[in-house]
Amino acid sequence: MAEYDPKKKREYYLANRKERLAYQNQYYRESKPRFERRKEIQELLEPEKLEEAKKKLSDYNKAYYKKNKDKILAKRRARKLFSGHL
Repeated sequence: MAEYDPKKKREYYLANRKERLAYQNQYYRESKPRFERRKEIQELLEPEKLEEAKKKLSDYNKAYYKKNKDKILAKRRARKLFSGHL
């Protein structure tokens, strides 16, 4: 088995970032209608299960934001400063 080298892995992902993002965006565009249709069907067949999933995601997002609020706000401030908006 090949040895794991974190530097090589990072270099690989940085070198192929544009291609990877293009692939991910293409996959999302092609898959979006399928995801939406699946959600519509679930709304009709199991609305309580869908609401439960929405609540679970919302609770996770709230907890994540609360835990990482300082980092998130620092990133937003840096992005605003970098883009020239004060």
